Amino acid sequence: MSPYLQHTLMHKDIPVMDIKVQNNTFLFYDIIKIYSYEHLPFGIFKKNDSNLAKLTGLYKWWSSRLIPDNRLNIRHILDEFGVSSISQIAIKSFGLSLIDHYWVKPKNSDLKWQNINFYDNPFSEEANNVFLVTGSGNRRFKNQGEILGIKTPDSTTGGALIKKWTNIDGIPCLCKFGHGFILQDTANETIASLILDKLRLDHVQYSLKFFKKEPMSVCPNFLTKNTELISAEWMLRGLSEGSDQYNYDNFVLILNKLGLTKAKARLDDMLAFDYLIGNTDRHRNNFGIIRDSNTLEPLDLAPIFDNGASFWLDIRDHDDIPLINDIRCFPFADYHSEQIKFITDFSRINLKSITDMENDFYNIYNKLINFPSKRIEAIYNGFKKRIKLLEKIIENT
Repeated sequence: MSPYLQHTLMHKDIPVMDIKVQNNTFLFYDIIKIYSYEHLPFGIFKKNDSNLAKLTGLYKWWSSRLIPDNRLNIRHILDEFGVSSISQIAIKSFGLSLIDHYWVKPKNSDLKWQNINFYDNPFSEEANNVFLVTGSGNRRFKNQGEILGIKTPDSTTGGALIKKWTNIDGIPCLCKFGHGFILQDTANETIASLILDKLRLDHVQYSLKFFKKEPMSVCPNFLTKNTELISAEWMLRGLSEGSDQYNYDNFVLILNKLGLTKAKARLDDMLAFDYLIGNTDRHRNNFGIIRDSNTLEPLDLAPIFDNGASFWLDIRDHDDIPLINDIRCFPFADYHSEQIKFITDFSRINLKSITDMENDFYNIYNKLINFPSKRIEAIYNGFKKRIKLLEKIIENT
């Protein structure tokens, strides 16, 4: 038996490249032939790169679309499937994702994207539920034959938190569970959505739901079978130059190169919003652009999504919350007090629309079991302080 399997990386029904996949690790091992540089995953390598650089870029891209090693229940997922790597599960699901339209096609297969993509075709709820396990299970998939029929987008959904996709009224929705001592981040997403509603900023709508009494944030997929997300990480890898490639000016320059000259305003709105809620996790995979997957035309900055790591999530002593003047952040500075300086136009941020939200904060956080009232008070007071701080910044701009 050959130690390698041959697949073709596809973009919808367009062949991108033939690749070798290791039979034991199910990771990409070699590039056999490249058919389309135009349809390569954005930013993974350039035409004139060495073969080693191309293979390294492909490996990093594939690894980045898999569940990371720091997923809270990664070991339990592998045990349930009876496999040694997430890549094995992803390959058996053809590498399909609900974030982009790339997939891996087995050699000599006549499969078509329209027959297997997760927008037009169902995915396995049984398999998806495995991605929620947090303890010893029954290893419900006991052999390789059973894994062959698995269809799940969850093996290609990143992030450290426990999560799964499910279908609600015909729409793929992401269910994300919380972490920490009171699971506050599940409610943070809903409160952030309320704030964004009032600010009238484009965003993904989150709601607080419960699964077996466990809170989770739920949001619909903001992408379609004709649109896909390119993260800021891969935009900057692919188009920026110089040693300090990950800075704000480089990203704005890239937006302009792509013809998205109005996207800077939306980027600044996102950074201002992150300042208000004290978001500590706007890393470069938590924002990006949307492009048409048929024409490859960049369309716009993606709506604001993934806001759970906010409102002093990791501060255990709520008495400390109102005393904190500065908060660490991503992606363009270490602290919000530095990052906010990139913004020169705050005209779209109507702070008056969010000055009276105390009832909203109490109504949402009180849905969590035993959430301390004093913590809600501290969070709201801290939020009001952030509003006043931003008001002063705007006055001096």
